[in-house]
Amino acid sequence: MLEYKIEFLKKAEKELSKLPFNIQKQIANRLESLKSNPFPSDVKQLKNSNGILRIRINDYRILYRLENDVLVILIIKIAHRSKVYRDL
Repeated sequence: MLEYKIEFLKKAEKELSKLPFNIQKQIANRLESLKSNPFPSDVKQLKNSNGILRIRINDYRILYRLENDVLVILIIKIAHRSKVYRDL
């Protein structure tokens, strides 16, 4: 089975580095599982978002887009649920 590669926008990388270490670890584990299954059971597609998908980790959200032609998962934003949908 083919695995996807994870890539981050600079903004998403910066957001991840500012989170508490235990949350960073949970997110890293979740991203690792996304490589083999980019559509987990709790994934939702955002409305009017041009194919942006969302998964939850506790009170945090990861917004990402699949680029199937090159097998890349592009992480767009990682933030607390109260802030993640602003400025999309």
